[in-house]
Amino acid sequence: MRKLFYFFLFALVFSGCSLDYREAMIGKELLETVPDTILINFKYTRVRQGQTLAVVEGKSGKTFSKKNETVLKHVHFIEYNGKGDILNEGWADNAVYNNDTGNARITGDIKVYSEKEKASINAEELHWTAESKLLKGNKDELILLKKDDGSYIEGKGFTADLKDKSIEFFSDVKGQYVGKKE
Repeated sequence: MRKLFYFFLFALVFSGCSLDYREAMIGKELLETVPDTILINFKYTRVRQGQTLAVVEGKSGKTFSKKNETVLKHVHFIEYNGKGDILNEGWADNAVYNNDTGNARITGDIKVYSEKEKASINAEELHWTAESKLLKGNKDELILLKKDDGSYIEGKGFTADLKDKSIEFFSDVKGQYVGKKE
């Protein structure tokens, strides 16, 4: 009788088991889409040796450690020099930042202003490659660069190399240069 009981117990326990691992794979895929951290109306300040280097704030931020990404919504950033002066300030609807490479894809009503250059960039989508310090727009999107003096250039196929401070447009380029008044 005891053997029969163990047999039924064994059959009952293992009847629900299978070698189908699809459910386990769904869990793995789910791990990539579920954020590790969610921040709402956040403000992040980066400080080195008592000096504020940058402030990033937004409506939401999500980190995904499996993809090494941070996804930001309605983001505003300010970059400072070592003296506390603003170098750059920007706004965007969305940003996806790779935590390993420092690369980013920025989308939706983008505006970046450089205090040093006294100029702004307006776009709908930009891609930042940190290692080569390249900022690129899509080949079919119109990008506008405008200086405080009224000079501007706009075009499609935008690339800015911040290492050598060069800018290229590949099509539909137009603009206006305002010289210094004597």
